[in-house]
Amino acid sequence: MESLSDNFKIVTIEQEQTHSLRRDVLGWKNLTTMKDTLCGVAHYACLTAEGESLAIGSVGPVEFPNFPDIDASQFWGIAVGEDMQGQGLGQLVMEQIIDRSLRQKREILWACARPTALRFYSRLGFVITDDVRI
Repeated sequence: MESLSDNFKIVTIEQEQTHSLRRDVLGWKNLTTMKDTLCGVAHYACLTAEGESLAIGSVGPVEFPNFPDIDASQFWGIAVGEDMQGQGLGQLVMEQIIDRSLRQKREILWACARPTALRFYSRLGFVITDDVRI
């Protein structure tokens, strides 16, 4: 049986390649964040065989608020094209982000999440806190 990941590939992309989904799905007006310019940031995309970007996400070494001594990574800008949502593509991107954080031996992987995304992150095993950091 063919798996979802057999139909798509997850690759590292340049930050500029995140712009269309950040604009179209997330509604961002400023398509580059200060975090995007940090050393050690990675941007991932789920691509079709033709190279179309269907889902994206970014991750990098960002201090966890109030805990500067903890080795942490933050992820942001997770977006899946509206016509492809609910098909597991966001999960494929998040698996790459989680794997990268594990390989780098990060103690915490966190985000400031949109309320509409909390259920998705909870299903991936993230703990939702009162201040919507997961």
